[in-house]
Formats: sequence, structure tokens, C-alpha cells
Amino acid sequence: MVILRKLPKRTQGRKRIEIKKLENLNNKQVTFSKRRSGIFKKAAELSVLCGAEVGVIVFSTAGKVFCYGHPNVETVLECYRSGVAPSAVSDDTAGDQNPNRVPMAVFNKEYMEAIKELEEQKRRVVEVKEAVRMKKMVMGVVGGCGERFWWEDESVDLDVLDVQEVEHYLMSLEDVRKKVAARLHEVRILNGTLAPGALPPVPAVHRLCHMPMMTNGFGAQGGQFGGGYHGFGV
Repeated sequence: MVILRKLPKRTQGRKRIEIKKLENLNNKQVTFSKRRSGIFKKAAELSVLCGAEVGVIVFSTAGKVFCYGHPNVETVLECYRSGVAPSAVSDDTAGDQNPNRVPMAVFNKEYMEAIKELEEQKRRVVEVKEAVRMKKMVMGVVGGCGERFWWEDESVDLDVLDVQEVEHYLMSLEDVRKKVAARLHEVRILNGTLAPGALPPVPAVHRLCHMPMMTNGFGAQGGQFGGGYHGFGV
């Protein structure tokens, strides 16, 4: 007779987060990137589903500006400043009168491509998390270098890392691999299994350490539509 036992939960699951100012710099950067993308996504859905003209401008604590707008940020700001509501004409007519206006069909296509790219990013993040797990296993076998990195903090969610943070992680991971190889070389010399004059082994370069940046997406930085970095390759 087979008795099935219910396995305990490995995670705490989803829980309500208290809304208060974050003091930890790493947590603040991760949260800003995640919430900014969420705001832009909701604005895009509002413009696609309801045909609304939307403009969103976000300033980071470092002074960088991130913009999203439909048909574009400048048009929405001009309507707000002048107090003149956008003309209630069809998309085709409006496109003939305003050459800067993005046709709704084109916008919908770009939006769906951005959604597909987001799903691809999630799949790649899983591979990055697996690389983190393997790195921790290697460090545990060798004995470690006594260092702790920011991505090892349990409060940091790897699912919301942006391109710059992932690139920084990959460079740090390669540095760790070199330290592990050097440590193995020292241990072999101390154990007498390797000649003192032998050269240390050259660590193999992981395939994740050379990732081309992708610039496709519907976010914008500095007021340019479609100019934000929203992807990374493996």
C-alpha cells in the first residue's frame, strides 16, 4: 500500500507587502524597475483597449527619465498644457492629419511583440537562476571565498532584474569562477597532487557570460518610444 504524504511548502507564497519607503538600495532599484514596467504595461493596455491617449513620465532617484506615451508623449503633454481635448475622429483620419500619430494597428502589433518578448525574458531568467544555484553548489564544495553578493540576498527577486543588473551579475559570476579555479589550484598544491610551478587551470567561459543586448520593446527612455532596453540574449 502506497501512502502519499503532502510535501511542505518551500516558499511563503504570495503575501501582502507593506507600502513604505525602502531603505535598502538594491531592493529600491529592483522595485523601481518592476513597478515602472508594470505602470507602462497598464498604460499600454488602457490605450489599446479603450483608445485612450496616455502619457506617463517617471523619474528615478538617480535623475533618469523614463517615458511612455500614445500616440507619443509630446502630443499628450501639448493637449494637457493647452487644455484642448484630442479630436474625436477615427484613427485613419487622425493619421492623415497628424503624421506623428501611430496607427492603432501598428501599435497593437508592437504591443503583442512586447508581450511575447516578456515571456521569453521570464524563460531566460529561469536559466539565470539555475546558474546561480550551480554557482552556490560549487562554492559550497570548494569552501567558498567568504564573500556574499547582492543577488544572494533572499529579499532580492531575480525575476525582476533589468538588463544592467543581469549583465553585472554575469560579470561577477565569471569573477567567482576564476576565484574557484584559483582556490582549487592552491588546494592541489597544498595536498601535493600538483607541482608548485604548474599553471592554474583556465576556467571555462560559461555560455551566459556573452549575452547580446536587445532593444526591442514598448518602453522608452528619454522620451523615445521603443528605445528602452527590455531583453537579453543567451
